[in-house]
Amino acid sequence: MARISKRLSPKDVEESLCFPLPRILNVEEGEIFQLQVRDKGDQAWTFSCSIEQHQEIGLALTVRWLAFVGAKGIKADDEVILQGEFMGSDDMRLQFLIEVKRKIRLFGKDMWGDLV
Repeated sequence: MARISKRLSPKDVEESLCFPLPRILNVEEGEIFQLQVRDKGDQAWTFSCSIEQHQEIGLALTVRWLAFVGAKGIKADDEVILQGEFMGSDDMRLQFLIEVKRKIRLFGKDMWGDLV
């Protein structure tokens, strides 16, 4: 089971989500595939993904997820966590659970609460 997480930048929520290429993926630059995701409410989402070269992080997994971002009210500085596994080799399907957390300040202390 793989787990990748990231604190979101403005670019992640305005354009596309980018992670350094996870080691679990045996893919090459330019490959395109679908990421099957379920949120905590068990709603299914499909994100189009590709492997692209990024100046800042090198080879990266780029996730097109703007419909999800808009539907869930996700903002920069939230944290996204993807947990899941590779489900095949020929069609490059991935099945993941997605969580999004937001930092809140409560009684003078920072805490992370579940958003999605």
